[in-house]
Amino acid sequence: MRTILTLLLAMVTFGVFAQEQPVAARRILPEDIEHASIQMVRFSTSSFAVRFSYTEAGAKKALASWETDPKHPVMSADWKAGWMKRRTDKCFFQSESAATEFMKNIKSK
Repeated sequence: MRTILTLLLAMVTFGVFAQEQPVAARRILPEDIEHASIQMVRFSTSSFAVRFSYTEAGAKKALASWETDPKHPVMSADWKAGWMKRRTDKCFFQSESAATEFMKNIKSK
């Protein structure tokens, strides 16, 4: 009986730790973006990007979220200081309609 309980406890523990951990969703709000900077770029018929610049407050929020994301590469202090001068970012899409929808969402206030 003791062996069965130990085995059961080990299986439950393994099942809990083996579950995939959720990834924090990236949320870009319209008030965090400089609206005049938003542009769509087409790379091919099925590859698009939307480029934009953050406001200073939005850039600070973006840096804070990247620092807490374990999957985001580590950023040096020099990189952060340089990025805060430019504050640009881009999102990639596989359809023009998805890119257009994203642009509409970040432009609306």
